[in-house]
Amino acid sequence: MGELPQQFEVDAAITAGHGLSAASLVEANINPVTLLATDYLNHYNEVIMLFEMLPDMPDCLEDVEAWTPKTYEDHFRDSSFQGKELAIAAYRHASLGVRTRFENICAELDIRILETAHNARIAWETRQIDRFDAICKGAHIALSPLLDQLNGAIHGSINEARHETAEAMPDHGQTQADIDAMFD
Repeated sequence: MGELPQQFEVDAAITAGHGLSAASLVEANINPVTLLATDYLNHYNEVIMLFEMLPDMPDCLEDVEAWTPKTYEDHFRDSSFQGKELAIAAYRHASLGVRTRFENICAELDIRILETAHNARIAWETRQIDRFDAICKGAHIALSPLLDQLNGAIHGSINEARHETAEAMPDHGQTQADIDAMFD
């Protein structure tokens, strides 16, 4: 595999203390600094893609509603990710600060996805098709700031000294409330 990038040299000592090799983490696409894997983003990306399909395929609403929050470890236990055992082991050794920040972002994202699905169902059942379309098309925009934060937490780009909330993130366009307000 060759030499590790310089930013991972220090991490080799840290991860080795937990029986984890920085090289094996990098090879498995697990960040050797945060000990988190980007594969977990798929759990959220899949439901966001379903939201985007809903205006053209409203029958997929049941698939969106079938989505349920999953913990990091549950996601990997249920996945076909090649390094899932390593991902779970690494996660268990991630610092408390990294895990807390990561889990808080996940909890907020879970809530927002479930709320968006609920709002889409209400709009669909009440035959507010324009509102339904706007909710579904706006889901990606409304959820992107949190998804960006989650990606940042995985890659270690969120400053440990600051806890950024969705409200503190840059606006990527309309929020779900903005979209809902258009139809009230």
